[in-house]
Amino acid sequence: MSNMGWLAYVGTLVAIFIFSIPGDAVQPWHKGVFVAVISMFGVLRILDGSLNSGPRVADRLFVLPLVGVIALAVLQIVPFGSQQPLSLNPYGTLTFILQFAALIVAGELLLTYTRGNGHLRHFVALVLLITTASALFGLSIDLLRGEVDPRTSAQIQDSYAQFTNRNHFALLIEMGLGLLAGILLKGQFSATTKSAGWLVAGILVYSMIAAGSRGGLVSMTGMGVFAVFVHVMTRSKSIKRSERFKTAHRRTAFDLLPKFAYAAGLGLMVIALVLVLVAFIGDDRLIRRMERIDNEVGQIDGSRENRAAIWASTTGMIRERPLLGSGF
Repeated sequence: MSNMGWLAYVGTLVAIFIFSIPGDAVQPWHKGVFVAVISMFGVLRILDGSLNSGPRVADRLFVLPLVGVIALAVLQIVPFGSQQPLSLNPYGTLTFILQFAALIVAGELLLTYTRGNGHLRHFVALVLLITTASALFGLSIDLLRGEVDPRTSAQIQDSYAQFTNRNHFALLIEMGLGLLAGILLKGQFSATTKSAGWLVAGILVYSMIAAGSRGGLVSMTGMGVFAVFVHVMTRSKSIKRSERFKTAHRRTAFDLLPKFAYAAGLGLMVIALVLVLVAFIGDDRLIRRMERIDNEVGQIDGSRENRAAIWASTTGMIRERPLLGSGF
C-alpha cells in the first residue's frame, strides 16, 4: 500500500470513528462535513489507483447495484418537461444522494485496502470498539439516570446511548454481534481472545435488552438462531481432505437430518435464553413497549406510533408509483 493509499485508508477509519460519536443526534452541517471528508479520501483513492494499479473498482458486484440506487434517486429529482419531480421532497432526496454516495465511496475504499492483507482486522476492531463503547455509554447513562418517569419527555424515553432513537442503537449493536458471531464460532483465535469476545458479546446483548428495541430483540434472536444453524450445518469432523472429497458426493438429505435436528434444538434454546434474559433484564419501559404492540398495529388512528397508519400510507405510495417511487 502506497503512502497515499495508507492516508486514505487510515483517514477513513478515523472519520468513521469520529462521526459515529454523535450518533443520529447530528446537524445538517455534520453530515455535510462527513460527505466532504469522505469525498477527499475518495479522491486520494482514485489518484492512488491511477498511479499504481490503474483506475478500477474493487468489487463491481457490490458497487454497481448501489450506484443504481443513486441513479434512481437522480431520476426522482429531475423534472421532465413541465412536470414536477417525482420526489415529494426533492431536497431530502438530494441530501440522500450525497450521503449515500459518500457511503459507497467509503465502502469501496475499505474493500480496496482491506483485501488480501491484515488491514481487515483494523476495521473489524474499529467496529467492535465503537459498538462496545456505545453499549457501555448507554448502560452508564441508565445507571446514572435510573428509571425513566413516564411523565418525562418522549425523546428521553425513546433515546439510548448517543442515539435519539433506540432502534438506531440496536442497528449498531447488530453489526457488532454479527462480527462476534463469526469470530467466536468460526474464527481461529486463542482461548484468551475468544473469552474476551464472549465478554463483549454479553455486554452487547445486555445493552440491546436494556435499550428496549423490540425490532432489535427480534433481529438479535434471529441472528442467534441463524448463526447456530450455519455453525452446525457447516461443521465437519477433522478428516483428511481426500477422504472428505470421496464421501461428499454420497451425502444425502437423510444424512443431514441429525444435524438439522441438533441445530433446531439449539435454535430453540437460543430463543428460550433470549426470553429469559428479557424477563430478568428488561425493565418497565420494555414491558410498556410490549403492551403497546396491539395499539400500534391495530386500527388506524392519528397516534404518533401507529404502525398500521404507516403501513397503509406506505402501500398507498407504492401503488401510486410502483416503479420509480416518490423520493428518499
